[in-house]
Amino acid sequence: MRSKLIVGVLAIVVGWVGYPWGEQTVTPASTNLVQAPSQQDTEVDESSSRALLEYAYSAQGEIALPDIEQRVEAYIEHSGTTLLDQALLDAFIGYKKALMSLEELAVGQSMGLDEMEQLHNGLLVLQQQYFTPEQIAALFDDENRLRSMAIEKKRIEENAFDAQDAEEQWMALLAEQPGYIRRSEQNAQLMAALSNDQQLSQQERYLHHVALVGEVGAQRLEAVEEERAAFEASLADYLTQRSVILADEQVGAEMKELQIEQLRQQSFEPKQWKRVAALERIHDRRT
Repeated sequence: MRSKLIVGVLAIVVGWVGYPWGEQTVTPASTNLVQAPSQQDTEVDESSSRALLEYAYSAQGEIALPDIEQRVEAYIEHSGTTLLDQALLDAFIGYKKALMSLEELAVGQSMGLDEMEQLHNGLLVLQQQYFTPEQIAALFDDENRLRSMAIEKKRIEENAFDAQDAEEQWMALLAEQPGYIRRSEQNAQLMAALSNDQQLSQQERYLHHVALVGEVGAQRLEAVEEERAAFEASLADYLTQRSVILADEQVGAEMKELQIEQLRQQSFEPKQWKRVAALERIHDRRT
């Protein structure tokens, strides 16, 4: 029952919940240090040092892990921030690497109650290895509580008399939680509902979105979907034409590079050029 929601809550083991470490405004020059090429047309998440670290590490795969670490170190040096220091960065790096051994438990399989508890306890142990009790309380309290709630939800589902009993027990437990826990559940339900309407017609999907998020929200979702679809179509067409250029044996390497650059400039807006170039490299590594 609601297994997708449980998986959604458990996803916090591979990505941090946005709990602020503290806010600070930094200069554009320092923020550019952590921005990968594919992130050039996005805004750096500087709402907190934790959010900034996650933004930087989201480029993993496009940028090698040691390079990401150097970027963050440069940010610490040039921004003059007091929210990040080398010791905290080292702890974050160690914790991030150690998470890889636990991610195998959470990805690609259906998790039972025992597996969920094993994952939860493993994360608590790792947190104690890399962070002080004060840091754990400040940085991980929210996500630890969310995982604990997911475990309780699974326990209720496995032991309830029927679906109605499980629903009543879960609602009673949820009512006792802080507001952000209840909002997290509501958001998970909303995302699940939005992701389950792909088989509907365009008009039916729009009406479904109106029912979920209102007229204005539905219009924004529609605009985002159209923009994403247009970019993906342009990128696919661009990569096809680029492949033709690369396969032409009668053209030298320098001319190919020039033709591809011209094609990129003709196909995309200037703010997208660096992102597209980065996506090209990712595409080349996968093919």
